[in-house]
Amino acid sequence: MLLLTIALFFLFSSPVSAQDTVSPTATPSAVPTSVVNPSSGIYINEFMPAPEDNQEWVEIYNDNDYAVTLENWKFDDLADGGGQPKELGTIVFGPKEIKTYDLGGGYLNNTDDWVRLLNQSSELKDSYHYSSISSTLSWSKVSGSWCLTTPSKGSVNSPCPSPTTTPITPTPTSTLTPVPTATKTPTPTPTITPTTRPTATPIPTIAIIPTEPPLTPVIEPTSSLLSLEPSPTISEDILGISDIIKISPTSSPSKSFNGIPSNLIAIIFIAIGGLLLLAPLVITRVRK
Repeated sequence: MLLLTIALFFLFSSPVSAQDTVSPTATPSAVPTSVVNPSSGIYINEFMPAPEDNQEWVEIYNDNDYAVTLENWKFDDLADGGGQPKELGTIVFGPKEIKTYDLGGGYLNNTDDWVRLLNQSSELKDSYHYSSISSTLSWSKVSGSWCLTTPSKGSVNSPCPSPTTTPITPTPTSTLTPVPTATKTPTPTPTITPTTRPTATPIPTIAIIPTEPPLTPVIEPTSSLLSLEPSPTISEDILGISDIIKISPTSSPSKSFNGIPSNLIAIIFIAIGGLLLLAPLVITRVRK
């Protein structure tokens, strides 16, 4: 019994060989399949309408993260005009892959034209209109914008050239020198000094005191006196007033003052009085 127990112990405690180890079976990973004619993610990437060798070409880009197959897609220029659409046949793209298609010569215009990508149902999937060309530059789509770049057929597009900016020289701003404002000197207002109107000096009135005429003796006429022609007492040439007073040899002698007839004295005083009365009026007019 003891021997049987020992034999069973050694039998079950013996090591297991490598052939008896069972390895787990690895699950095969799924092989990605190509999507035929995807609805999105296919774009025109670059094209050259007028190369020097006259062999036009266009690039198509698969922006999807999986492989795609394009069947019966077409490339065209102007819609409803221009050349006949170019059949692309069957093109297989890997994820994020670029494919180039040669158009030959003379398909695209060298001045102004369209590039259009149509799917198998002739539906427009992508397009671009250009109005200028270069024999050494290609039209490339960089960060969503089109520009003329160095051709990069079949590879990543060249960057768009940086725009050349002409430095603008600032025009110096002329400083305006303020013109001093002329200060107006107030013109003094002339003070009008009232002119005292001269008071007319009263003209003294000369009282003419009549003198009693001298008593003329009465002389009886005699024959001798009658024969004589009477001569005037005062000569007309001496007085110079013959036009004023006429002395008649037959008239009676008039009254006189110091030998001057009273009539002449009266006329002289009247003239002097008139002049004195007119003098203030003449002076006032002259001052005005």
